[in-house]
Amino acid sequence: MMRTRTMRAVGIGAILCLLMAASAKPGTCQTRVGDISLGTAYRFKSAFLEGDIPVSIHLPRTPPSGQARHPVLYMLDIANDFAFGAAAADFLAACGRVPGLIVVAIDVDRLSGPPQAMIDFLEKELIPYVERTHPASPRRLLYGHSGRSFAATFIMLTRPELFDAAICAGFGLTWPVEAGRADFSAMAANRFAKVTSFPKTFVFSLGDEPRFYAGVEHFREVLTAKAPPDFRWTYLHFPGDDHASTKLKTLYQGLEFVFGAPKGAGASR
Repeated sequence: MMRTRTMRAVGIGAILCLLMAASAKPGTCQTRVGDISLGTAYRFKSAFLEGDIPVSIHLPRTPPSGQARHPVLYMLDIANDFAFGAAAADFLAACGRVPGLIVVAIDVDRLSGPPQAMIDFLEKELIPYVERTHPASPRRLLYGHSGRSFAATFIMLTRPELFDAAICAGFGLTWPVEAGRADFSAMAANRFAKVTSFPKTFVFSLGDEPRFYAGVEHFREVLTAKAPPDFRWTYLHFPGDDHASTKLKTLYQGLEFVFGAPKGAGASR
């Protein structure tokens, strides 16, 4: 009998606790302590391009110590690539696989002007601003996906002094070259014919995109036959991925390759 009364008391107590919890005001156990931010948004006015140019800048999660300077990853951004770029840079730095990176994303979807105008904006306005106002080292990387990968490759081959490395996701070359497309194989061959040294790093990738296999294979043959020995490059193929889903994987493994971490499983040369 005593045990029965005890069990009833426990049951009634549990029911009272549930009723009290149900009647409590929502959110009484929650305290907002702040917001999580990836970086700072800017709008640039350019002497070379029309309209406002959205630029986002992310600083490494670990504050610089003393006079420490950080390499800068410039992203030719579309569809907010900045979000995964900043996160990947911080994650790899936390794992000790790359140094802390400043990430600068330019919303190229908003740019209005010829290709040379974009290069002028980078060279004469954006890069000087970043290196004047942030703890940036002279080491610069350029990332682009799809059509932006063509822009990054063009800059690397025609203005190699601007960036130390280019990471190009969804590098959709065709062979024979389709009408209206740039012949990057010929462009690379012409560049390498003029130099005995080209100390740059280049990463390019494809997912399951058979249309572009022949073009990329031809480009690889040109690099193998004609690139100087100090030109570091790798091709990343991601079976099971499409044109869009290669973006993050290419950046992740590309950063590892640029900074000397082991190549990912999909890498080949």
